[in-house]
Amino acid sequence: MGPERRVILAVDVGSTAVRAAAFALDGTARHTATREYPLREPVPGWQVQDPEALVAATLAATSACVARTAGAEVVALALSSARYGLIGLDAALTPLTPLLTRRDTRSSEAARELRSSGQSRELHRLTGTPVHPMSPLCKLLWFARHEPRLCAATRWWVGLKDYVLHRLTGMLVTELSSASGTGLFDVHRRLWSPAVLDLAGVSERQLPPVLPTTAVLRLSAAAGQVLGLPSARRSWWARGTARRSLGGARSTGRRRADARGDRGTADGRRGAARRPGGDLLLRCADRGRVGGRRGGEQRGQRRAVGGPYPRTRGRAGLRRRPGDAGPAGSRRADRARQRRPRHAAVPAG
Repeated sequence: MGPERRVILAVDVGSTAVRAAAFALDGTARHTATREYPLREPVPGWQVQDPEALVAATLAATSACVARTAGAEVVALALSSARYGLIGLDAALTPLTPLLTRRDTRSSEAARELRSSGQSRELHRLTGTPVHPMSPLCKLLWFARHEPRLCAATRWWVGLKDYVLHRLTGMLVTELSSASGTGLFDVHRRLWSPAVLDLAGVSERQLPPVLPTTAVLRLSAAAGQVLGLPSARRSWWARGTARRSLGGARSTGRRRADARGDRGTADGRRGAARRPGGDLLLRCADRGRVGGRRGGEQRGQRRAVGGPYPRTRGRAGLRRRPGDAGPAGSRRADRARQRRPRHAAVPAG
């Protein structure tokens, strides 16, 4: 089958909808499909979703997109998702909790206590994730305090993309980009932090293994049958990025991929390459923040680990105000230093 009949699937599991799109190898968008799901608020401040509903919507949108390709060869599948979610699973990998989304604020008190105790700065430095109710670390502290029996019954704590990947591949794993946004991962040593896990009251065996961002996963036979994809003869690599492939699907289904999303997907298409033996590797390296700095410890350095901050946040994870400095050595930083008084206070952690 010629290159004009080959496509790459990009699937983005967003906050209220999942969008699947098929792209030609030259980057041309061919087909899209969207499925929506509700965001529930059973208690004021709680923002949760049914993990099974999200998986069903992901399968439905992806299979619809595959059907619209009219027999084109799907050479790869890339997966991205909303971050900072948390799901508790039992030993049979059945959800014990709903998905606590990043909008869930039930752990606000735990976040305030970490900030008032002075621990937040060190946690931010170590994990690259600001202490905030969105953080899975704070969510785990809430569970330990309010749901001890549920915690005792929980075998695994995973994120949204980890769970979707499990349902697509049969493997319960995560990767560096996702792990770096949990507040539990030492971004300097690139492993789960024993000190933070002890603080959260969980063990490393309750968290999925962390794979490199370039790991190749094979689509399971069951998922391949549902999606209409031949899992037996192709390796599929599915991963998520802080910069979403499709720019995020909203509940209206009318929002187009923004410029950042277009670049993220293009990176994945340009990075497709074959390994010896015929497996296809889809590379889609993040340009995120590590340890509180965007793109690495030094200006211009690129890292594979995606950081937990959107583009609008500054080096310390705080929203930039007009006149705030950009990265050290940048023109924005130089102009800001000239405008801002030298005695300006640094916001507390």
